[in-house]
Amino acid sequence: MQADPSLFAHVASTPEQVLIIEVLLLAFHDLSSEHEDIRSEAVSFWSSRNGEWARHRRLLLSLIGLDDDAVMPRVRALIPDHLIPVAPEPKQALDVVRRFTPTEIRVNAVRAILPDHDFDLAWLCERLPIGRGQCRHAVRQLIEEGVVSSLGRPARDKRTQYCRTEDLLPLRSAASR
Repeated sequence: MQADPSLFAHVASTPEQVLIIEVLLLAFHDLSSEHEDIRSEAVSFWSSRNGEWARHRRLLLSLIGLDDDAVMPRVRALIPDHLIPVAPEPKQALDVVRRFTPTEIRVNAVRAILPDHDFDLAWLCERLPIGRGQCRHAVRQLIEEGVVSSLGRPARDKRTQYCRTEDLLPLRSAASR
């Protein structure tokens, strides 16, 4: 890619300005580099409308007496379209996603593994990666929701037994007849 000689048509009055013009021309020639990294940075330098690259470009152009707004339309016209990054489409507004609390997550984990038979806390703790206190809290929550019922202790040395409430419904309806 050849730089348009009129692109930086400017008579450099100092060696620093000559250096700046050489840097800008090198950045322009980097647009046709075979190395993806170099080409990508050059495209970012010349196509950015804001950010660090744009700030540096404006500074260099102002140091040689050129206005960024006057030069950039001509430079962008020389950059092949396939090199200019396409701005990402704006993201669709997502529906509000409800976040579950840690307690709700534990309760749902217990709910998912409730057995068809009577169980105790030890049975649940063996199957879930949560502590005994967290299991007890989840079971109490399920009792409040009416999903689990406590059957009490069958004997003095035994643990409290629980069962799903729906397993009790046939017994209640038979007893009420």
